[in-house]
Amino acid sequence: MTRAKPKQPLFSAPSVVVALTALFAVGCYQTMAEQPKIKMHTVFSFFEDGRGNRPPVEGTVARGMLQENDHMFTGLKEGGTVAAWKNQNPAKEAMPAEVAKAPYFATFPFPVDEELIKRGQERFNIYCAVCHGRTGAGNGMIVQRGFLPPPSFHVDNSRGLKYLTGAGIPLLEAPEGYYFQVITHGFGAMASYSAQVNPRDRWAIIAYIRSLQEAFGKSPARADAGKEKP
Repeated sequence: MTRAKPKQPLFSAPSVVVALTALFAVGCYQTMAEQPKIKMHTVFSFFEDGRGNRPPVEGTVARGMLQENDHMFTGLKEGGTVAAWKNQNPAKEAMPAEVAKAPYFATFPFPVDEELIKRGQERFNIYCAVCHGRTGAGNGMIVQRGFLPPPSFHVDNSRGLKYLTGAGIPLLEAPEGYYFQVITHGFGAMASYSAQVNPRDRWAIIAYIRSLQEAFGKSPARADAGKEKP
């Protein structure tokens, strides 16, 4: 006598689990794909202005962008402004040099070391040397091609401080905060580099400029020796 084989169940447990998982996955997909939502740059009638994109709440600051340290992020002392002198001095008399320099920090917001100066040299050679020259003498390659020359970091006065305050201040003596402001906002033919150079790298560039001034700016003869030849 042969024993009858037991009947196999129509569905096995694993197949039921797989089927149910697939069913739930399809359900989730449909719900997530078709849920009510606001798409970028589309009209949305719920708001009075009809804009789907909502502006941030006033005073909102992106994470990591609070920039509370004025020294680090502006180079200006609290409440400092140079342009305001024009409203306070209708006669447009030249300010004494120390008064003209007063709104700017004359120090770095962190210690200057060899690593920072090397970083500044790299950034300077990328963004600044084309106009200012590798030595800061103001005769970079595009100047040699006919572009307006910037002042020499070693022997010339600051054009920006002269314009703002009437004071004749050599760039050797211009405060570090002034350099930071010019890199950030630009001046004259120089555009702002705030988008290309982050704040710490701006200070690194200034540290490197100081090292160039130390090397070439002590006398006109040394400054001339630092000029690049066409």
